[in-house]
Amino acid sequence: MEVIYTGLHQTIDQIINTAMQEGVDVIGLSHHVWSHLPICEKLTKKMNEKRMDGIMVVVGGLFLKEILLTSKRWG
Repeated sequence: MEVIYTGLHQTIDQIINTAMQEGVDVIGLSHHVWSHLPICEKLTKKMNEKRMDGIMVVVGGLFLKEILLTSKRWG
């Protein structure tokens, strides 16, 4: 397995473009500022627009209970 680290403070478009260029199977995100929901919503919306089916998104960091409940509904 190869890991591609793109650094801190990447925009959604930068993440999407790197994932497409590198042909990744998984996108991993880590957040420690409780902004998981808006970032994940924007990322998955953009992935759907670009037809990036089959790419798993894994998110880590600090989670509030509300975030966990909402993310479980996403699958």
